[in-house]
Amino acid sequence: GNVWIIATLEGDTLTMIKIRYTDKKTSSVLAKRRDKKPDKACIKQETFAESCFKGDVPEEDAKDPKKPPIKVVVPGEREPSPIVPAKDSKIDDKPVTMKLDLGGNVWIIATLEGDTLTMIKIRYTDKKTSSVLAKRRDKKPDKACIKQETFAE
Repeated sequence: GNVWIIATLEGDTLTMIKIRYTDKKTSSVLAKRRDKKPDKACIKQETFAESCFKGDVPEEDAKDPKKPPIKVVVPGEREPSPIVPAKDSKIDDKPVTMKLDLGGNVWIIATLEGDTLTMIKIRYTDKKTSSVLAKRRDKKPDKACIKQETFAE
């Protein structure tokens, strides 16, 4: 869900880095590649694909000016999920009253019954298929958690 390949073209060399975001401010580098003869499709955003991530693992040595480490500065931005919970979603036959988009088609949906807040974290794989990642019941929820405007992770 939060794994990305970013690339830059320097002359004829395509340098690519595969990164995973754990939150908006934190990412980790999973792999790096340098392709000195990239396919033409790989040098355009419109046709860049995961199959473009090939080439040599770059040699990096902070002490060797001919092999400087690749610097990565990529702050994250949360993109809205393309798949959203349906308006008629229910938890235990109660209408969902709060939804929180975590990005990557992952949502927290919730319903309040009396004083009990029931929350489910789900991931959509397509419009009709989802999997439950976690379930929580809070019998004494914080007041901010029972209103859509202040419902947060």
